Amino acid sequence: MLQAFAREAALIRSFFEDLKQQRSTETAITQIMLGVSTATGADFFRAIISQLSNMLQADICALVVATSNQTSNVKSLAYYKNGEIAGNIKYQLKGTPCETIFGQQVRTYSHDLQGSFPDNKFIHAEDMESYVGIPLFDSQNRPQGLLFAMFKKPINNVEFNESVMSIFAGRTSAEIERNKTEKRIKHMAYYDSLTQLPNRAFLLDRLQQAIAHAQRHQSILAVTMMDLDNFKKINDSLGHPVGDSLLVEVAQRLQQCVRQEDTVARLGGDEFVILQSGFDNRDLAISHINHMAKQLHQSLKQHYSLTEHMLMVTCSCGIAIYPDDGDSVDQLIKHADTALYKAKASGRDNYQFFSHEMNIAAVERMKMESDIYRGIENNEFEVVYQPKVRVDNNQIIGAEALLRWHHPEQGDIPPDRFIPVADETGQILQLGEFVLQQSCAITSELWCSSGSCEEIDSLSVNVSPRQFQQDDFVKKIQLILEQEKTNASCIELEVTENILIEDTHKVSEKLQTLKDIGLKISIDDFGTGYASLRYLQQLPIDMIKIDRSFINHIADSQNDFSIVKTIMSMANNLDIQVIAEGVETDEQLALLRQLGCPYYQGFYFSKPVGRQAFIDMILQQRQSRKDQPRLNND
Repeated sequence: MLQAFAREAALIRSFFEDLKQQRSTETAITQIMLGVSTATGADFFRAIISQLSNMLQADICALVVATSNQTSNVKSLAYYKNGEIAGNIKYQLKGTPCETIFGQQVRTYSHDLQGSFPDNKFIHAEDMESYVGIPLFDSQNRPQGLLFAMFKKPINNVEFNESVMSIFAGRTSAEIERNKTEKRIKHMAYYDSLTQLPNRAFLLDRLQQAIAHAQRHQSILAVTMMDLDNFKKINDSLGHPVGDSLLVEVAQRLQQCVRQEDTVARLGGDEFVILQSGFDNRDLAISHINHMAKQLHQSLKQHYSLTEHMLMVTCSCGIAIYPDDGDSVDQLIKHADTALYKAKASGRDNYQFFSHEMNIAAVERMKMESDIYRGIENNEFEVVYQPKVRVDNNQIIGAEALLRWHHPEQGDIPPDRFIPVADETGQILQLGEFVLQQSCAITSELWCSSGSCEEIDSLSVNVSPRQFQQDDFVKKIQLILEQEKTNASCIELEVTENILIEDTHKVSEKLQTLKDIGLKISIDDFGTGYASLRYLQQLPIDMIKIDRSFINHIADSQNDFSIVKTIMSMANNLDIQVIAEGVETDEQLALLRQLGCPYYQGFYFSKPVGRQAFIDMILQQRQSRKDQPRLNND
């Protein structure tokens, strides 16, 4: 750089013949070298302006750049006045000599500056007589600022001043552009490109600093982890551009709900973190966070108008507080995430503070995830079968295949404990295939291989939403049916109501493909989710299963009795079969018979039984049918 300065300054010598001008040029070279030899960034700007002011003997000297893409306002990066560097300034270009320079060319007002700009109060107040300025351009020849100097005396050597300014302008432009590039690279490293919020790296660094500050000052800080409820459905159904627009709007709303000193960061996807510090005690922190969380939930619930879509979303939050919930970055992030998981498990659209009990539950959940993996490897899972029977004669017309886990240390683990974990981790895909394979195998053994499919209505297999959403779901079913030589009409797939609200068109297409194969489709736990008459009309449904929660109190609750009656009437009108689950008493069965419900399952007839026990049930029923004509003849 210094050699380049020397070459450029040497050119000035050719403009000046006498010894005095040469000596002035030599002095300029020396002062330039001193000004830039060790400085970069802000130090460079201050050094270059100081040297320029000293060289030109200017009373005021400044380096200014545009404050934004608009060039109507500028700010100084370095400002020299009355013999020293002063605080930076901002001003409007309009009505100033700088306006005639910015983006144009070097210009000098050698005298009567006040007369040239009679309305400029600053020039008059400082009693300025002359001015020289030069525009600054980047490597793409785009205007980025200017250098100027003002004097209380006239400028006698315009050519010398403008030439010196040219030397300074070239190096100053290069440093401004280098500085911008450095900031841009830093911004890319520490900020999210979509929302422009700080990213994970920035957050972790800021959190580490906040913890150190809290340790020194014995203060409290809080980490709030938040994500949007059911964001994946928006992305899948409306597309990623709409999802991205939603995230940008959410980021803006989040920033409006926090203090200026708080940090809002995006970790990735729809996951955000809010870092708040400087609380004197835990109670004060909790009070503030409660207020913030409520405000945040209300703000995010307001409708979003995105292109052609009007959306409403909710969020779930988990909160960890330093130092009670952790004294390190990893602990606070982990415990806030644990609390977030609890908020989602509690129905979403709420916030939860971390507790020791949550941590125990999180550890247990991680262990269960590991145990499920080991259980699959060690064949600890078993498929059992609960008979489906006719209401009028208690004849078995099929069964529901259910999964059981025989843990070697904990014994039998209830499905409601391990199924949600398996579903979240994706292990449900492997378990689901196992249930389907076992179900097809027993169906073929009992009915298909002997041509006795007329004996069975169907053997039902539960399908999780995660299974159903897999692109290769249909192909995997077809492969298992072929491998086990199972008649598709003997298998019924039970889907939950929640599947129906995903993307009705895609769901309908996939269900119809399954129907075309010959499979039967039923809706499990009907009445507890989102299914409506519209879904039943549009989708190829063969059967609906009335949830046990309505059957439990059908004998003593007029409301539940009415609900079951309404479901029966609706299904009959749509030519859809009905089965009631959870039947445990003779009174419940009598009421179902009264309402015309054709099928049921429950402990009243049989609890779920193992493979051989179910086979024995079917064989015994066949033998009874064979014996029945003999009894009649006798």
